Amino acid sequence: MAHDGPHQETWRKRSLLVDTEDLLKVQSPTQERVSGVLAARIGLGSDADQNRSLRSALNKPGAPYGGIGFFEWAQHLEHEVPDSTSSHAVSPLVVDLKLQEFERCANGDPSMYYWVLHPIFNCKDHAVGAEVLVRAKNGMNTAPFDDVHALMDPAAPRKIQNMYTKWKSAEILDWPMQALINYPILRRLQFISVNVRPSDLCTNSQVFQEVRSRLSELNDEDRQLLVST
Repeated sequence: MAHDGPHQETWRKRSLLVDTEDLLKVQSPTQERVSGVLAARIGLGSDADQNRSLRSALNKPGAPYGGIGFFEWAQHLEHEVPDSTSSHAVSPLVVDLKLQEFERCANGDPSMYYWVLHPIFNCKDHAVGAEVLVRAKNGMNTAPFDDVHALMDPAAPRKIQNMYTKWKSAEILDWPMQALINYPILRRLQFISVNVRPSDLCTNSQVFQEVRSRLSELNDEDRQLLVST
């Protein structure tokens, strides 16, 4: 009778069986307003046609659920995304609202943006790892790519760069740590990965410095939990 070697035994212990059929039934949440402003008016609506119309009016082609990035609201956009619930529709300060939501996400507060774990499988359909991905509450399982791209722009104003550092550091440390604490079964994964810019790996980058500093402040138990996954 053949026996598993130590390598196979390790892979069995550090993997998860995932019911993918049930997982695919999970619905992405939808949030209609952000601080009283229609989400559609900042490019994060759940209607693809409306999002395309807004993109067209802004001359910003791209995927309908990409978020459109940072832009300035103008009067002519009222026709594309009217707010029928109010006779005095709010003209959104798009950049401020999106930075606010990124900060709420980083702080672990309810936000238009949220992180998810995307399972990574081996050839036996066992989940051996997971990738942290960002999503927006527009009912779709897609990334608000344009918003993230605007946040991570190295040429952005300092306020935006600082927010990126805070948000990305929380994605690397805070959110995975909380997930491992709240759902101990995730500790059976061999790894949890996070996407970063190549420049974030430079030892003098803001993100690297922030993550290193905060790692050093963790107690031994929390640090071990984080780095062992």
